[in-house]
Amino acid sequence: MNTVSSSSSYSTKASTNKGMSGLISGMDTESLVESMLSGTQTKIDKQNTIKQQTVWKQELYRDVVTQINAFQMKYFDYTSNTNLMSSSFFNTMASVSSNLSAVKVNAASSATAGKTKIEVGQLATSASVKSAIPASGALSGEIDAATISKDVVFTANGTEVKVNLNGVKDNAAIIAKVNAAFTGEGITGVTASVDAQGKLTLKSDSAKVKVSSKSTAVGLETLGLTAGAKIDSAEGTLAGTINTKAVVSINISLDGISKTITLDPEKILAADNSIDKAKAITELQSEIDNKFGAGAITLADQGSGKFTMTTASNGRQVVVYGEGAAALGMVSGESNKISMGMQLKDLNFAKSLTGGLFTFTINGKEFTASSEDTLGSVLNKINSSDAGVKITYSSLEDKFNIEATSSGAGFNITMSQTTGNLLSAMFGVETGGSVASNVLVKNFIQGKNPVSDLEANRGAQFKINVDGTDYSFVLPARNNEDGTPKPYTKEEALAFINEELESQFGFTNDGKQAIALSADGKLAVNNGAVVKFEKTAANIVDGAGNIDEGLVKIAAKNDLALAFGLNREASSNLTDVNTTLEDVGLGGLNGSAAGTKLSELSGVLKYDEKTGRILFTTSGDGASVSGTATDGSSYMKKLFGADTVNFSSTTGLTAAASTAGVNAKVTINGVETERSSNNFTVDGLNIELLKKTAADEPVIIDTTRNTTQIVDTVKSFIKDYNAMLEKFNGYLDEDATYKKYPPLTSAQKKEMSDKEIELWEEKSKVGLLRKDSTISGFLSSVRTILYQKPADAQFALYDLGITTGEYKDRGKLVIEDEALFKQKIEQNSDEIQKLFNDPTEGILKKMNTAINETAKVSSAEPGMLVKLAGMKGKASEGQNTLSKRIQQIEDKITSLKTIYEQQKKRYWNQFNTMEKMVSSFSSQSAWLAQMFQ
Repeated sequence: MNTVSSSSSYSTKASTNKGMSGLISGMDTESLVESMLSGTQTKIDKQNTIKQQTVWKQELYRDVVTQINAFQMKYFDYTSNTNLMSSSFFNTMASVSSNLSAVKVNAASSATAGKTKIEVGQLATSASVKSAIPASGALSGEIDAATISKDVVFTANGTEVKVNLNGVKDNAAIIAKVNAAFTGEGITGVTASVDAQGKLTLKSDSAKVKVSSKSTAVGLETLGLTAGAKIDSAEGTLAGTINTKAVVSINISLDGISKTITLDPEKILAADNSIDKAKAITELQSEIDNKFGAGAITLADQGSGKFTMTTASNGRQVVVYGEGAAALGMVSGESNKISMGMQLKDLNFAKSLTGGLFTFTINGKEFTASSEDTLGSVLNKINSSDAGVKITYSSLEDKFNIEATSSGAGFNITMSQTTGNLLSAMFGVETGGSVASNVLVKNFIQGKNPVSDLEANRGAQFKINVDGTDYSFVLPARNNEDGTPKPYTKEEALAFINEELESQFGFTNDGKQAIALSADGKLAVNNGAVVKFEKTAANIVDGAGNIDEGLVKIAAKNDLALAFGLNREASSNLTDVNTTLEDVGLGGLNGSAAGTKLSELSGVLKYDEKTGRILFTTSGDGASVSGTATDGSSYMKKLFGADTVNFSSTTGLTAAASTAGVNAKVTINGVETERSSNNFTVDGLNIELLKKTAADEPVIIDTTRNTTQIVDTVKSFIKDYNAMLEKFNGYLDEDATYKKYPPLTSAQKKEMSDKEIELWEEKSKVGLLRKDSTISGFLSSVRTILYQKPADAQFALYDLGITTGEYKDRGKLVIEDEALFKQKIEQNSDEIQKLFNDPTEGILKKMNTAINETAKVSSAEPGMLVKLAGMKGKASEGQNTLSKRIQQIEDKITSLKTIYEQQKKRYWNQFNTMEKMVSSFSSQSAWLAQMFQ
């Protein structure tokens, strides 16, 4: 038990010297004052004693309440599995199956004791549909010579300088090649050199030089440079370390075991030092064999640098990932199996997906998915819906399986699709009646009214959102020669923005900067990304709510998107009804005239403003649209990812294998029945069918009342009740030792050791609850209840072999005849329940009421002990009789301390006055004595 320590004496010393302290009179003033205050100090000590005893008593009461409530929670609470007040507890049944591999059974309290014969003729199964052929296509790639080549690209005063280092094998030759490239482009004052340790120095006397992100990774590694590094000032330099053995690294995983495969450009060069794609495939095969073993992964050369990658057996999975995947013409994560984490557009389906939007229904529930969704998210959406199915994918079989979540006949699976062919790729379902393009985006955003004479502050930001990700580019700090902040001109800010855009988004395959800004505020978007600008938060409107160009110019100093007119209002390159085909690079689509708006498309092509896509709807197989993009690809391929589309067709599809669901067939005690599930309840028996049984080997279920559990719980109840009874009687019978050992004062504690204090305080608490009327009343009430026999009940406790033991045990319960108790439970369960749980007369019902009247913690109806002592952490903690009494004692102590201080002050003042008078009399006496000499 925790002890609340409380000071048992007033802490201010009564004899504090605040005057002459008997220096003249010779009196022991301090002792006299202390003696005069002893009466008040005694009153303070007495109140502290009463307070400490009250606190200890409160703690003891709270401990009693805690023990009673723990006992109640265990045996009287409906959330407890040992709740003796539950009628079902006395009806607990146990069942044993003669064949656990065929049938599992759990008996509910409503089950009837006896034997049950079960014959399983057929298990229930769920309807399912499984891919008939592997879902994944062959893992194919194409050697990307541009990625493997050792190319480093510089820009010098706006001129592009390309250095190809293929076949250059020593440092001197590399330096000569770099210098020749600059000279060849007419760039003077830029020179490269290398020292004996291979340290490269690129120096510029005047030209601004930058390492372009068009450079390949292996080219940059060869010179030891990084994309974006630049020389901005006269006589600047770039430094690196030459590495003539730079290679391309490609990460490949086989069945979860990852290896890094390297391609050395020097080993795969043609006579003209270009990358030989056939050699590259051969070298790649050799490296794969070295890392995974010969034959584990095989590359089949398809010509022109194209190849397929297969494994020795169908069940194995290959994944190509990381930046090096681009060297093989793949995206990171591409695999010969379906990956849940990849977007639909990147998955290697055997039946290629067409379009960027897929709408379909499963069991009448409609679903929509876009090509940007991951397969995992699409399956989660389906599996968590109320379509009543679950779709899974087996990488071992490379097949999808869809199964009804409810077993039995009648729970079928129906699938159809409206747009696209996702279900065709997964299950061979007939294609939809339309196909949707990817989301269309304009190839530019035109800013409104760019600021012409911008002076941007250092720290100004250019904020842009690309494909849902926010980017912020901040002008770096710079100063004038006098140390004052130096602003940026519009041209300098524009150059900075484009450098950051180039660094972040790079270039397209045809060499255009992916996203680039021009001085007139036109943002070119050449990579098909969705680009957005939020409306500026700056205050740029006047009192009338109109845009004030003066305020715009001020705000633009810190907001570079505003400076180029891109965020006066929220803007993006998403399309609308006024967007022309030329704006999205589709001029001439299906023979359309110049300037045709998306909203003016008709016939088989229509623009859906809600989704920002073009819908292609027609009939028959092999349908297509006409037109060729500027990059030479067909509009059909650009919009829908395929040269032709099949509508509402099964051409080229293999229908999935379907299995109908069936009901379970079972015979129970000779009665044949069917169930839609293998789990069901009959006559209180919860039955789970596991397998079909032989005709001559039925399962026998033997159900009996679980008397062992009932007896063990009652024995536990008696044990805990007796322990509680013993402890509480101990409190009531303790000698009143506390009267001889009152709480120690502070002064007394100073004279004792910690051990002595501990032993003293133990005795100070003994007997505080002696003959306590509330506790003794509770025990008396409970004992009386347990001796009773409810009206119309056949039994009392003593009829069950449970007695109250000897008189000296003070009411403890004893099971004298356990065999008799078990017999009564087995034969007279209802009568025993009446003894314990009759709604009005049951002994446990009454006992629970007595417990609540004594120890209920509820703030609405607290028990007597809770009203008296309260409980920590509850509303009653401060609102109880003893807490109020303690507060009254503390108030009285405070009042006595005030009196003490007043008396002490008065006594000291009186003694000090006396000392002054004695001093005066002594002086006069000495003067008189001197006068008479």
